[in-house]
Amino acid sequence: MKKAGLIVTVLVLCLLSGCKEPSEETYEVNVDIEQAEQIAYETLAGDDSESLFMCETIHVIDGEIYYLIRGFCNSEDKVTTFGWYLFNAQTGELFDTGPAQNERIPIDTKNP
Repeated sequence: MKKAGLIVTVLVLCLLSGCKEPSEETYEVNVDIEQAEQIAYETLAGDDSESLFMCETIHVIDGEIYYLIRGFCNSEDKVTTFGWYLFNAQTGELFDTGPAQNERIPIDTKNP
């Protein structure tokens, strides 16, 4: 995977660690959001050109940047979300988040 050489500044809400003010930290990433959305599409959509993938938020998990990507389809009267995925911006790995979005299930081992 080609290194994008980007620096992402992420506002990290430190409510989980007890503080009430957001802090700003800088992380280097190898894959930008647009590339991650395209990789998710190529990996997960197959021949379904109706599928769309969009980064909803950025998370820091265990010191690494993850894009939370939503997989969805648009129709005339509704939007249907079919999955949530975590994309590691440093390694390029794509994970299913599982139903509670607190686990990282590698895509290639999700359906053995």
